[in-house]
Amino acid sequence: MTTLSERVGALVRRLAPHPVCDACVADRLGLESAGRANPETRRLAGSQGFERRRDICSLCYGERLVIRLRPQHG
Repeated sequence: MTTLSERVGALVRRLAPHPVCDACVADRLGLESAGRANPETRRLAGSQGFERRRDICSLCYGERLVIRLRPQHG
């Protein structure tokens, strides 16, 4: 069974490099609220190339705290 953290990570990877806010993560994954996504996005931040910052969400276009996969340079 896939954990919620794995589902959140997979969604963010699919959207990479575009940022997504917790409310849109919750909406896309069918969660009851952004509060359900928030602990998972905070947990992912700083690991495996994920980062959280204030930016424009690529789905709702609101300026919010978002998560994204850092673009790879090389």
